[in-house]
Amino acid sequence: MSYTVLARKYRPQRFSEVIGQEHVTRTLQNAIAQGRSAHGYIFSGHRGIGKTTVARILAAALNCRSKDHPVPEPCGVCESCVEIRAGNSVDVIEIDAGIDYRLRALTHMSTYHTPTGPTSEAALRRAFEAMASGPDEDVHIAIDGRTIAAKRRAGSVAWFDFAALCAGPRSQRDYLELAQRFAVLLVSGIPRLSAATADQARRFTWLVDILYDHHVKLLASADAAAEELYVDGPNAQDFPRTVSRLIEMRMRDYMALPHATNESPREPTALRA
Repeated sequence: MSYTVLARKYRPQRFSEVIGQEHVTRTLQNAIAQGRSAHGYIFSGHRGIGKTTVARILAAALNCRSKDHPVPEPCGVCESCVEIRAGNSVDVIEIDAGIDYRLRALTHMSTYHTPTGPTSEAALRRAFEAMASGPDEDVHIAIDGRTIAAKRRAGSVAWFDFAALCAGPRSQRDYLELAQRFAVLLVSGIPRLSAATADQARRFTWLVDILYDHHVKLLASADAAAEELYVDGPNAQDFPRTVSRLIEMRMRDYMALPHATNESPREPTALRA
């Protein structure tokens, strides 16, 4: 049996049950009764004051089928009210603050493309455009007085070539800054790594660890499957852990995790002593 927190189990289902927000509920009820409901409402305030609860009740009142028009108080028993209360309504979608709206798109697209080339590049371009939360921005990103050049950047989504992130002198702090700034990162052109590019393999491991710890969603194109990227070279025996994380980062459970920005849920693995 699934567990439901008490706040949700006993969440008010009618305006009359909401305590401490009478000025809000009365205004909404008057608007409905007078047929003057607005096209949209914004509920603001600190956490726990009932914004989502009031929004759900408002949705139920506007969609209640007890009458042929919106009602000031939802009946709670009609098909529409029951569906909204259960979260099954196709007309009312709750986007929780802890759930990234891009999850729905991510679960319907491939996030790891092999081999590199025009096909995988086109797939990442489509993914970027689906994930972007605004217009394209300046691709030059300043971190600690240095610049990292992205291929594209829009809101909390950024797309980089592997070389820009791992071929040059980058530190763990660079990756930490990126992980805090961006909820979705695309990396194209990950090569097969070897003893000659062991420094790149080390930076790539740092990058994956820090993105993982911050629940950043990673989409990538590579020359080979994750388990074949680095099989021979310094510390290659430890790379299976990175492979494991790359695979886990494609799973729906990981995709559903909220982006950890300023406060990580735990100290980034790569920065531990």
